[in-house]
Amino acid sequence: MSILTSELFCWTDSTIVLTWLNKPACQWTTFVANRVTKITQSTKAEKWSHVQSEHNPADLASRGVALQELVDNPLWWHGPAWLQKPRSQWPSQGDNSPATELEKRPLKSHVATIPSEDFLDRFSKFDKALRVLAYVNRFIQRCKKQATPSDKHLLAAEISAAERLLILNTQRRDFSHDYHCFSEKRSVPSSSSILSMNPFIDQHGLIRACGRVTASDSLQYDERHPVILPYSCPLSRLLVQFTHRITLHGGNQLMPTSDLTTEKFLAAFAGFVSWRGCPRQVQSDNGKTFVGAAALLSSDFLQAVKESVTDAYGHQQLTWQFIPPGAPHMGGLWEAGVKSFKALFYKSTATRKYNFEELSTLLAEIEACLNSRPLSPMSEDPTELLALTPGHFLVGGPLLSTVEPEVKGDTRSMINRWQHLKALHQQFRMRWKEEYLKELHKRNKWQAPAKNLHVGDMVVIKDENLPSNEWRLGRIDSVFPGADGNVRVVDIRTARGVVKRPITKVVLLPVEPSKLPQ
Repeated sequence: MSILTSELFCWTDSTIVLTWLNKPACQWTTFVANRVTKITQSTKAEKWSHVQSEHNPADLASRGVALQELVDNPLWWHGPAWLQKPRSQWPSQGDNSPATELEKRPLKSHVATIPSEDFLDRFSKFDKALRVLAYVNRFIQRCKKQATPSDKHLLAAEISAAERLLILNTQRRDFSHDYHCFSEKRSVPSSSSILSMNPFIDQHGLIRACGRVTASDSLQYDERHPVILPYSCPLSRLLVQFTHRITLHGGNQLMPTSDLTTEKFLAAFAGFVSWRGCPRQVQSDNGKTFVGAAALLSSDFLQAVKESVTDAYGHQQLTWQFIPPGAPHMGGLWEAGVKSFKALFYKSTATRKYNFEELSTLLAEIEACLNSRPLSPMSEDPTELLALTPGHFLVGGPLLSTVEPEVKGDTRSMINRWQHLKALHQQFRMRWKEEYLKELHKRNKWQAPAKNLHVGDMVVIKDENLPSNEWRLGRIDSVFPGADGNVRVVDIRTARGVVKRPITKVVLLPVEPSKLPQ
């Protein structure tokens, strides 16, 4: 059985209705939009055409016609005459959808304007601005379902990202023309204020300088390629004030703590930062200050100190790391230095109590003694008699002290506390110096047990008459082996001439294994 199919055509004598049907329903008021949606759900908008009112049968009913006239009215019963003809003979439509504002929904647009003032104008401290922006970035990342640190305190990486963002925004605002040249791979124009600094853009989009120290191996990347900032921008102002504040105008002194609390530790650490500068990384062990039932309290104290320090100095990119519990050997040289200091310090100070000023002075003198020890030769030049010390990393040169006469006698019987303190310091430095040289002997023996001294080797000459901060250094000028071929005596060239010493009175400074003679 065949099924007849027919095509649907819809007609209206309102051009406004056609306009409504040919536009999205959301453009019209609620009443019209609902009816347009209802119609377009049943028919397609392109099926609708315009018919003149005199050819519209529905117009007869809407205008009102007597029943006698409808009986013989062909328009009412059969529609317009042209509807029964082929489609090609139907009236031409043309543009029957004129533009209309009737029943059009008013459009509402929401615009967020950027305030003209700089973001940093709201802040008087650089570190506070960094922290606010870092928390905003963390909030945005969480809104985007991105991974964020679970710690409530900011990490150094988040602070660094906020700092880069501030620099980036400042540079793009004040060096907009230069940025435009960089984006188009063009050279910076000759009228640019930063042309003399040979600027370039790094991987983070920051404009940096490329000067004469680019090829230096001893400088870090930020030192070889400093970030370029405008002279009078809020970021430069806050950054200068911040740097001026954290250096405490150039002076402070490291002090011990009077008790073991977070507040006192932070005060001591602030003094350390002022004296030595803020470190990038702090490492400490998990040693328990308390024992027994208070072990948890010790752990909480360490964690509280870590959070407080990183929270206060995170804007300077400080991080704090603990070595695993029960693994002091992972502390390496710094743990060995702490061990050697504590052992002698306890032996020297266990018999007497000291006030805060005396203890501060003693620790400062001991610190200078520890930081004056020679680590390795300054160079491979056989005529060079200088050794590298921790003091070179702290102040750029060897640490010096005033020459003091030796204080003799039993420290326990001294009434003058200042004389007692000087004697205690002298005893400590002599014992520590002697034990440090012994440690160098042992370490050298472990690394190369059969190694002889050679011409050009740098050594420390044992001399009990030198002050604690002085080390008599020299280079081997000639060697005198015994019958077994092992060196027994050496001539050493020092700053005061050549001296002869047995090998038991000299200590070889460690060098890299690759540079040892075969």
